[in-house]
Amino acid sequence: MLEYRGCLLQTQCGIRWTPGRFNVRILLLLLSSLLPTEPFKVEFDSDFTQACTYQACMDSLESETRRLQSLNDEANLRSVETMRELEFLGKDGSISIPNFFVWNGSNAAAELLPSEAESTASDSYVRNAIKEKFKEVVPCKDSMQDYIPPRELKQGMKLCVVMVPPHYLRPFKWPQSQNKARVQNVANSPLLKAKQSRAWVHVNASTVFFLPGGPNYLNGVDSYLDHISKLVPELGIGSIIRVALDFNCGTGSFSWALGKRGVTSLCLAAYGSSEEGVQLVMERGYPAMLTHSFVSRFRLPYPCQAFDLLHCAACNISWLSNDGALLFEADRILRQGGFFVWIMDASNHGITWSDMATQTEKLCWNLITRNNQLAVWRKPGYMTSASCKLHTHVPCCLSPPISNSTWEVVMKPCLETTRSALLTANVHWKSRLINPPKRLEFVPTAGLHRAKKEVFLSDFNYWAYLTDIYVRIFGVSRVLEIRNVLDANAGYGSFAAAMALKMPPVPWVVLNVMPVDQPDRLPVIFDRGLLGVYHDWCEPFDSYPRTFDLIHASRLFSSQNRCSMQVILQEMDRLLRPGGFALFRDHKKVLLPLQKVAQALHWKAHIEDTESGTWGTEKFLHCQKTRWTIATKTIH
Repeated sequence: MLEYRGCLLQTQCGIRWTPGRFNVRILLLLLSSLLPTEPFKVEFDSDFTQACTYQACMDSLESETRRLQSLNDEANLRSVETMRELEFLGKDGSISIPNFFVWNGSNAAAELLPSEAESTASDSYVRNAIKEKFKEVVPCKDSMQDYIPPRELKQGMKLCVVMVPPHYLRPFKWPQSQNKARVQNVANSPLLKAKQSRAWVHVNASTVFFLPGGPNYLNGVDSYLDHISKLVPELGIGSIIRVALDFNCGTGSFSWALGKRGVTSLCLAAYGSSEEGVQLVMERGYPAMLTHSFVSRFRLPYPCQAFDLLHCAACNISWLSNDGALLFEADRILRQGGFFVWIMDASNHGITWSDMATQTEKLCWNLITRNNQLAVWRKPGYMTSASCKLHTHVPCCLSPPISNSTWEVVMKPCLETTRSALLTANVHWKSRLINPPKRLEFVPTAGLHRAKKEVFLSDFNYWAYLTDIYVRIFGVSRVLEIRNVLDANAGYGSFAAAMALKMPPVPWVVLNVMPVDQPDRLPVIFDRGLLGVYHDWCEPFDSYPRTFDLIHASRLFSSQNRCSMQVILQEMDRLLRPGGFALFRDHKKVLLPLQKVAQALHWKAHIEDTESGTWGTEKFLHCQKTRWTIATKTIH
């Protein structure tokens, strides 16, 4: 592993080399052309450290290099090929400087490969991970098989492992899962128990069949989308519209129809609702989450200007309660130029057309069309919150100019501050995945004050290479069986972006998680046309048990220190389906105790080498959840 620590021509620069990563001479030659007289720091693990200029470093390194060369030759050959595949090293041996990091002189380690640069394992946390004491794994009682731990559950309280129900069957594979699910797997879904369920599904003894519509789509959801597209030609479903949020979405029919047209939709339903169907939506293979925000006072866990489309088809939400705070929250997460689609019915808490028109005028939304019970508004793409305030006299929220703080932040009836500079430069799908968005320059990073666009592109190249390896490891048949994927520490979202561009296409739908204690890059993820959510991994995730086929986490555990890795891994065990996979990339000293926790949960867990080679400190923990039972005392 080789690290370049430097601030080009500003302050002391540095290199760290562990045998088995990249040839140190290659980078030294590069630095010699950039920094002929600037001093920089060289470290061989903890055994050799020296601050020097290029020539002095080369002299000092000569004897140390000879000693390690015999161990490093084979790894160097692999590394050169790796660099070439990553487009770091050209066919002629040249190195592309935009793919390297710049260090600001702090003590935080900055590694060569971008996704690892800002979440490196701290020595103190690695030591704590090694010393961490694991509690006995205790199964929950049978009645808790669909248990969602409450947010109030604090560290230190008893945690139990949600067991797989005895009657649980392997879900239907994608794409068959779009249209049917096993009754045994979703028997406790509130929507199936509701009287209105016949409008959404047909159920026999063993199978739930999803109807191509619902009570709000009398002629089918496809006809409904065609109708909206005719009323609003500029909607651009599948091109301009890429990420959507569907409030109280039933069985996910809207997500199903949008998915066929190239739009990724997130279903958001209220906890405790009699028509909540999140478990059904996830079983179908579409992203879905639960929320308390419809009745609580806290913001939704998404950044400002996140979604291209908000959809509320008789969604039974009181938009005008608390002085319209929920509608102001919808305005906050709606992208400039985005659309809000609303179908009014008798359940809309007494909201009238005039009430809704008055409230949307305060947001400066433009009414595009009104057809019977359907209305479509558009958020202006040219108007900032300041200019809207001049027209409506609605106050702006007291927050920084670029505020994406949502975690446990109270909703207020005010306009979130926006600037015209935040408008998306590339609004069409596919180009959004690759081209660095404008908001990249406002995203905080740990110690990286330059070359953010280069880091962004390098990060994508890095994950494009690694995801190719993942696909080869799984094999084509198993890759096609995976659908619901959770990236637990998403960074810039390059893992999801790389999977979205795979050829031939893979069916993975990735929900990107931005840990609240990490630099906030979730706005960039949404700008790329991907879905994501803020989350604190020391708290329960807002989803049902057994809803994900794959959980991926790079450097998650090396950056966590508020709760134990057992708490996090038990929550991941709750989310993962039997037979599902978990992939962890991290420091070896972090993965060793993590492997013990995984094995205590009866996962198959194996640590393997990464592209850093045998001598590299970064390793890969490959896990698979098994189906197991324990005859022991349960928690009541």
